Amino acid sequence: MTALIHDNIAPSCSTIEALYEDPDYPVTNLLTDAPADYYLCPNSTLQVDLHFPSPVIFTGIAIVNHNIPIDAAITLKLSNNNNFLSSENVVITWNELIIFQEIAKPAYKDIRLYITSTADTMQIGQLYLGSYTEISEDPYYPVERIPIETSQILLADVGQKNKVKGVLTWKISMNFPAIPLSEFKTLCAINSRNEVLVLIISTSSKEAFQGISQIDKGQEELEGVYFTLSIDQNPYEYQ
Repeated sequence: MTALIHDNIAPSCSTIEALYEDPDYPVTNLLTDAPADYYLCPNSTLQVDLHFPSPVIFTGIAIVNHNIPIDAAITLKLSNNNNFLSSENVVITWNELIIFQEIAKPAYKDIRLYITSTADTMQIGQLYLGSYTEISEDPYYPVERIPIETSQILLADVGQKNKVKGVLTWKISMNFPAIPLSEFKTLCAINSRNEVLVLIISTSSKEAFQGISQIDKGQEELEGVYFTLSIDQNPYEYQ
């Protein structure tokens, strides 16, 4: 199943704070759309609290561009008191590079990401709390993956060629069979907001990308609308 996590509410929190923080890589970096600007926790315990003015509902979480060890214990604590003396705890399943999970819980105003591991440090490029939307039809396979290499070849005055190392990102493109027109309109509304979102190519293979999406309408038949969904991945490191 293909899914999107969109309409990120994390940047709308009133405050964000971390138990441990490197001043050069502050916890506020979690709220940007640039996963290369990561938050660095200089400890084996990572605790990040987000406080909202009023209870909020989100149905999906994504932890983007991380180096959290596979054996780490990851918990999302949901509460309505900012000291978390009582909370509803959700165990989050580890995944490489982008951790994502559907969340089906009522509204809370205090959110804590709590991770314990054997690592001395942990980094996260973005914390995404948004709406989780699945697409009712699987795409046609194979999915098209186009590498985008930003390295440049510069020619010096003496004719010497020098390569300036860039970063590698991907453009992912998927063609879908017909889905109901109402569902297609919902996806178009998500896409029209031109926001950075998380595209989960397959919930079973756990492959996901963060970036800007695009939808191109194909043929419209009685059974629904055929379409192409693509995403331009944001770089996870700077050139």
